[in-house]
Amino acid sequence: MVTFGIKPTSPETAFGYIRRGASIAPRVFRVAQFAEKPERARAEAWVASGEYMWNAGIFVWRCSTFMNGLAAGRPALATPLAGLNPGADRATFERELDRVFPALESISVDHAVLEPAPNALVIEASFDWDDLGSWSAWARRQQHDARGNVLFGDAIAVDCDRCIVVGDGGTAAALKLRDMIVVNAGGGTLACRIEDSADVRRIAEAARVRA
Repeated sequence: MVTFGIKPTSPETAFGYIRRGASIAPRVFRVAQFAEKPERARAEAWVASGEYMWNAGIFVWRCSTFMNGLAAGRPALATPLAGLNPGADRATFERELDRVFPALESISVDHAVLEPAPNALVIEASFDWDDLGSWSAWARRQQHDARGNVLFGDAIAVDCDRCIVVGDGGTAAALKLRDMIVVNAGGGTLACRIEDSADVRRIAEAARVRA
């Protein structure tokens, strides 16, 4: 099972990391450890060690290799999926997938397959990469004002520093905030610290439970 790692340029706390093991070819290593999002001091130590890469979440494998790994790591997930007929016509296959998928455990492929796998390899990628799955990552690619704020859409920031303020369909306003995110979009409002932006998915989970 092959995954891609990115040579880190900073001690990011919102990314997962891969600790490389033995080298088996130029830029190709066995995976010694998958490590989740660290606190700042640990991220700084990992980057300084030169042994860790950012986990890009990009994978290459045969379908059979993946299913074997899933059966070993999460058999309760593998068994229903193995019962699907890949030779069926597309409409039939998708109908069967829709039938079994809602009952499956919600878990990332890293936890279910890669972390317990003994045959995981990591390639040190040569391409530029960023994880745009968080507001802080998105903001890195946007224009900043003189105080480090990112304003998008109908957004106002008064006496703020290093904030992300987004108004899409309504005004988003921030006053005397530091390192905060304020978003008004889609009929909802979000406010959190930038350092917690990777945990925004917990809001979606809480909303689903409430519904």
